[in-house]
Amino acid sequence: MTTATTSTIELGKLAYILRKSKGMSQEELGELAGISAVTVRRLEQGDLNIRLAIVGAVFAVLGYRMQFAPVPADLEAKAPGLHSPSRVAPS
Repeated sequence: MTTATTSTIELGKLAYILRKSKGMSQEELGELAGISAVTVRRLEQGDLNIRLAIVGAVFAVLGYRMQFAPVPADLEAKAPGLHSPSRVAPS
């Protein structure tokens, strides 16, 4: 497993919180998203080796859609914490 970054860990925590708030198990979420419970677990743990399509499928089941936007490489240096490279919005 590739080392997780802060943003992937936060994304994983959000997936976990949303799943729990809906009373779903990892197995149930995986079945609805068309993936295994192991993949759900890896996402919740911040694994970087998960395809964006899978992340999108998981959040779609949870009632959210993913939005990704390119940002200038030096934006974080100019304004730390101002912009996150990915966002999760309710669908």
